[in-house]
Amino acid sequence: MPFFQFLELGYFFTIVYNKTMAKNDFKIGVDIGASKVLAARVKNGRVFASRKIYFENRMKQYILKSIFAAIDEVAGGKRISKIVIGVPCVVAGGRAKRCFNIPALEKIDLKKIVEKKYGAKVVIMNDTKAMLRYELLRNPELRKKRVLFIAWGTGIGSAFADNGKIHEGQHGLAGEIGHSIVCLEGMGELEDYAAGKAVQPKEKTKWLQEVLQNKNSKRAKLIFKKLGEGLGIGILNAIYHYDPDIIIIGGGLYRFLPYTLSHIRHVLAENALIPEISKIKIRRSSATEDAGVLGAVLG
Repeated sequence: MPFFQFLELGYFFTIVYNKTMAKNDFKIGVDIGASKVLAARVKNGRVFASRKIYFENRMKQYILKSIFAAIDEVAGGKRISKIVIGVPCVVAGGRAKRCFNIPALEKIDLKKIVEKKYGAKVVIMNDTKAMLRYELLRNPELRKKRVLFIAWGTGIGSAFADNGKIHEGQHGLAGEIGHSIVCLEGMGELEDYAAGKAVQPKEKTKWLQEVLQNKNSKRAKLIFKKLGEGLGIGILNAIYHYDPDIIIIGGGLYRFLPYTLSHIRHVLAENALIPEISKIKIRRSSATEDAGVLGAVLG
């Protein structure tokens, strides 16, 4: 075989091999919350496997152990082309700069650590912006509206989009309402009154399921009232700042919305400057817990 024909044949097989490997490549989306990590193997917009692991504690070694375990399980030995990690932090320059509920992430270069372990491209982004990104990708009509997305869980994250563009702001804080000061005494933040950590029993990670299973109990109704009124105050303040057309609730506590919405509406009706505010559209996220990993990977 002439040398140049040999080179052409080799080039052909290289292209075929690369295309075949690309078809077998998977992307991994990782959503790190204040109390857990969720990893999912994604291909062509579909989740093929997912794994959720609750942190034993929030020390660096335990967080990394949980992240690696979740990734390893969903990867299933397959080649990973890209890993996108959503973190509950202010993100700048590809690093977590300020992590209010999981400060250990501030002290490590997570991107570099994960790249070294898996040999894949790694991207770090804010988790709530990833969730909002998925909503915009899935629902084209939202790209023509002003949308406030609230990630309601152990803490509260939020992000804002106008006509399909997610606002970042000069410091990556645009749309962030969870750390708004709502009480001057003690400088209490919205999270302190309206997030899961305001009612979650210490050392319990699956308390949410217990509340839902006993949703008609006196305790559950008190929790729904407390969180609904707290979130209602945060939503009212956010409406004054962003004047959204729609508010979407995601995160771990999104399942509480049917039981808290009346309390949220009551706060709006009693305190809004104009009555139209109390009728603003509020709905649950269409992708529940997958929104973060899908938005991160598909965006």
